Amino acid sequence: ALDWHDVMYYGDRNDDMVLGTQHKNGSNYAFQYMTAVALVSGKRVILGVVPINQRKDIYQLVIKLISKIRKSGISIRYLTTDKGFFDTRLIEFLDSRGIKFIIHMPKNKRIKQKKLPIGRRFVYTTNSHKRPKQISFNVVVAYDEIKKQKYLFATNISYNPNTILSLFRKRWGIETSYRVSNEFLARTTSKNYTIRMFLYMFAVLMYNLWVLMNYFYEIFKLQEM
Repeated sequence: ALDWHDVMYYGDRNDDMVLGTQHKNGSNYAFQYMTAVALVSGKRVILGVVPINQRKDIYQLVIKLISKIRKSGISIRYLTTDKGFFDTRLIEFLDSRGIKFIIHMPKNKRIKQKKLPIGRRFVYTTNSHKRPKQISFNVVVAYDEIKKQKYLFATNISYNPNTILSLFRKRWGIETSYRVSNEFLARTTSKNYTIRMFLYMFAVLMYNLWVLMNYFYEIFKLQEM
């Protein structure tokens, strides 16, 4: 699962790598990091982190992060993202690399004007390239009975809507991984971004160790039974 994470900042908004974000804990500014999280057996391990300098660079950062993960020998069964990552260039990249994906689609004006067939293919045309280019992908509409909410997904997986929604739900615990990793984040008044980046990466490392310790503890308890 891909997502980005805010580490709130309370200094000068013009400092290096500080970006505007939604108001939280008394600030509208933060350092932002894109993360790749492995969802395995109910556990969430952070596989990679890249700092975000500008939101317009999201597509390039995703490619960089995925490339790093695959070079490390980790295979991607399927990739999920929230609607902030919806980009036809990303869809084209994933499809060309044979990576299965489930991307939550935003319900913008352009999307709403289309008559979207459930579980079938349609052609989405984008002008984001130098010339118009047709990008084809599945559109799946799923309804969550628990949240009473309709979801629209771009995907290249040929499962039924309920299965697609079930797979996407597994990413909902990512916010918990961010909250727990923040508990390992050391406090500092330094404005040096290198120091702050180091402290965040160290917090991620400690979080991963905490997840692994819990995993092995559960195995140990099962062996005792």
